[in-house]
Amino acid sequence: MPDEKREFALVCPRCGEENPPEFPTCWKCHADLPESPAKAEEAPPAAPSEIPGPPSALPARRKRIAFEVALALFVIWVPWVAGGIWDSIALRPPRSSAIALWSLVQGTGTLALLAYFAWLDGDGRRLLGIPRPQVAKELAWAAAVFVAAIVANSLAYRITLALGLDHERGPLRSFAPDASWLRPFSFALFALIEEVFYRAYLWRRLTELLGRPTLSFVIASLLFTAAHVYPPAASVSILFFGLTLALFFRARPSVWPLVLAHWAYNQFVAI
Repeated sequence: MPDEKREFALVCPRCGEENPPEFPTCWKCHADLPESPAKAEEAPPAAPSEIPGPPSALPARRKRIAFEVALALFVIWVPWVAGGIWDSIALRPPRSSAIALWSLVQGTGTLALLAYFAWLDGDGRRLLGIPRPQVAKELAWAAAVFVAAIVANSLAYRITLALGLDHERGPLRSFAPDASWLRPFSFALFALIEEVFYRAYLWRRLTELLGRPTLSFVIASLLFTAAHVYPPAASVSILFFGLTLALFFRARPSVWPLVLAHWAYNQFVAI
């Protein structure tokens, strides 16, 4: 019978949609389809893993994801780079309350775009790395990430000293006195955006396109570094910081401890 020869289930267990027998993922919600009983008996059980699988076998899905990533980079990453370049060549005044509030509105729009991409994917929590938080565990991991980030920063400092790089400060934006109360909220929002975008979204999407998780998180960390447009020594520190957070995300795919550690680092160490 034809059903006995198929490699994947015809009906998606998530949305109930019927699929062609050769499809490994559902055409509608993109969930992984289970193998047929006969095929499953032949293959050894796979070890549980949070790392995305190999590149999709569906050209249409790969094309859609490639377009989505290109759009996300153009809408989110390119303006960050452009703003960083402008900050590095022009002395801009401290942020007033109005400018800081507008920045928060822009950041909220960025999160909305990523949430839309996650909704299209059908598994938004996993794509954006936002599982239901477990407070005690998140706090413990955040403390570990914070300490590791400080160690990574110290290591980067020693390396840049050995290379003879100039340790001038990057183009950090300060807050005017009337807007200083907004600084913790701004740091929290943009820590959330950066962790969701670089550590979760980009890593998972690049892994699906390239099939190489390690290369994908290195690329995401390089994009994270480039977006800050800092001098060489500071860029090395940012790269070490990004790689450290990426390693923790691979160990435990949740952005909550990364956001807490990132916020604390910006609030108490980087400024």
